[in-house]
Amino acid sequence: SWFTDDVYRLLRDHDAALCLTDRLSRPGPIQRTAGWFYLRFHEGTASPHPCYGPKALSTWAERLRELWGERADGYAYFNNDGRSCAPRDAARFARDCERVGFRVARAPDPAKCTLAGT
Repeated sequence: SWFTDDVYRLLRDHDAALCLTDRLSRPGPIQRTAGWFYLRFHEGTASPHPCYGPKALSTWAERLRELWGERADGYAYFNNDGRSCAPRDAARFARDCERVGFRVARAPDPAKCTLAGT
């Protein structure tokens, strides 16, 4: 019921971002409803599960730049997981965002990101 033109219009009227989602590398609806974005990464398809692979993360960075431009504000969050993929994936995604022109305000230190059980 969220993914209707009426809801998108209401969100646009209030500069409220529809939460963009990615689960198993399948994005939900990608609608720009605000001048800023909010993205949730839930579960990637890379190994070990549920990590994200480099292609999925770079594709998202490029998609966000195309839809919002590199000067847009945005927020990206990674789901907690037992393998500790989230901090590593967030560091990689921040690097990809910088590569396409975004200014990244905060991201995990890649040198401190290790996967659990490896």
